[in-house]
Amino acid sequence: MPALILAFFATIIIVELTMAVLASRSWTGFVVKNSHVASQFNRKAGEGAQAALGWSSPLQSQMARSANASGPERQPVA
Repeated sequence: MPALILAFFATIIIVELTMAVLASRSWTGFVVKNSHVASQFNRKAGEGAQAALGWSSPLQSQMARSANASGPERQPVA
């Protein structure tokens, strides 16, 4: 029984150390301290990823049409 408990905790420790090493090797060092800047960064990163994948949202398309429309053709977004 003690060997089983020791093996369990040894496995946990090995997994944790492996994850820590992998995380430290992949960390870019980029830290955003201002929440407004962080939200802008996250939004732009998300938009770039969506554009790269060719994804689009019907809501974004509708908002773009509403923003570009002028005069009587413009309809409110419901």
